[in-house]
Amino acid sequence: MEQGRLVALLKEQVAPAFGCTEPVACALAVARAREALGAPVQKIRLVTSPGVYKNGLGVGIPGTGARGIPIAAALGALIGEARRGLEVLAPTTAEAVRAAGAMVAAGAVTVSYDPARTGVYVDACVYSAGGSARAVIEGSHTNIVYVERDGEALLGTRPEAAQMREGGGTAAGEVGTPALAGLTLADLVHFAAAVPFAEIEFLLTGAQMNREAAHQGLTAGAGLGVGRQLASLVEAGKLPDGLITQAKLLTAAAADARMGGLPIPVMSSAGSGNHGITAIVPVTVVAERTGAGAEKLARALALSHLVTIYVKEFTGRLSPICGCSVAAGAGAAAAICWLLGGDAGAVGTAVKNLIANLAGMLCDGGKNGCALKLATTAAEAILAAELALGGAGVDGYDGIVGDTPEETIRNLGYVSSHGLAQADAAILTVLTRGQVSTF
Repeated sequence: MEQGRLVALLKEQVAPAFGCTEPVACALAVARAREALGAPVQKIRLVTSPGVYKNGLGVGIPGTGARGIPIAAALGALIGEARRGLEVLAPTTAEAVRAAGAMVAAGAVTVSYDPARTGVYVDACVYSAGGSARAVIEGSHTNIVYVERDGEALLGTRPEAAQMREGGGTAAGEVGTPALAGLTLADLVHFAAAVPFAEIEFLLTGAQMNREAAHQGLTAGAGLGVGRQLASLVEAGKLPDGLITQAKLLTAAAADARMGGLPIPVMSSAGSGNHGITAIVPVTVVAERTGAGAEKLARALALSHLVTIYVKEFTGRLSPICGCSVAAGAGAAAAICWLLGGDAGAVGTAVKNLIANLAGMLCDGGKNGCALKLATTAAEAILAAELALGGAGVDGYDGIVGDTPEETIRNLGYVSSHGLAQADAAILTVLTRGQVSTF
């Protein structure tokens, strides 16, 4: 196992994000296209994959008081700097928000999705009085694969039309060979326990960042206010002030802050801020409650992020299944089990327990209600770990669960990409208020 390769993967996949990463990816593509254009943007045309469209449809955009991809795209054209990556919207100002709102109101921003695309895909075309430019992101939220100005390629080669596969959609939508190919969960546990602390100490920044997001969510009452309401139930004596409740309310509060559009960053995992919240906050709460030091927390976070990435390599960056539950939730369950003294076998059982429990949770887009799903996942991650430590584990005769955690994750990926191939289309019909037949 290449220790350096896994450290590099963590540094690549665990990064600050300012706002929901799907509209941020749209803003980033627009910003890069505008830089190629070299002139003020008068019109924006965006085509995305269904998953990007779904996740950006109803989510709050930091510092704007508005929701959705159009305002993010307009801000990308006005103040976006592509070099900022997932923090492309960090320089947002009140003046920029007013100008972006005017662009959207004037009909200068159009957004649609291509049902033949899967995974992360954003095709941004921008227009000025005398020219046009285009930038395409594919595979991951910051992976700019093509840039052109006035039809002339500046970077990459012109993307081909999406090739349809049997059952609809394209193949994986991911780029390159899976980074964790050939490794097992036991390998990841060994890495987390053995890697020099100095190599992963940077992960503690994410614990601090996402804990601050939780604090902001509790104090500002942003989004749906799930975290704040759970805290009030504790104060009223209606919920016990125990480990699971604290993990639920702090995880929910961080999601409230992010989905509600507070102008704060969160540390992401596998390209998603909500994944980062789920992979980090419950683990941090358990570490604090059990007196684990900084080094043990960093090692647990390394395991949590790597398991999250591992699952995403089978389900895809964007999927019909809620990745916060099955991927980041599996990461949190693995890390919590390890924090509480579990060996590699127990960690694998915790992952199987979590997937057996939450595999059916659908992703119906990024929105305030995600805080409910993250709260549920935080609690179930702890329960999955505790059950595993007590010897209770789902076996290979139970539903999609396999004999090993790796087989279970492969099965989950198959069900997500094949069994639920039409789920996003159905979800988008509902989200866009399409005609739905009734009985």
